[in-house]
Amino acid sequence: MTNFSINKKADNYKKNKGDKKDDGKTESTAEGTNDEAEMSSKWSLQELRAEYDRIGLDYDEIFKNVKLLCIKTLMAVEPQITTAMRAAKNRN
Repeated sequence: MTNFSINKKADNYKKNKGDKKDDGKTESTAEGTNDEAEMSSKWSLQELRAEYDRIGLDYDEIFKNVKLLCIKTLMAVEPQITTAMRAAKNRN
């Protein structure tokens, strides 16, 4: 279960309006509000990038490391995946 699956059931969860602005970006104000300061509970990647820039984090470097982590994780389980795929193929 993901954080989103859990959080969306929280009493204070604020759904994203999903409105497109003139510049094509999605507006992430909370549904049912007119107050742009009241943000939804789920950010777009554009908003995350802006927040990282605001607090001095390197968005591209962080996502490069996330990609490397995903690759290394898949490499670690490759033998088990290969074995399971061969076993499934031979069952048919």
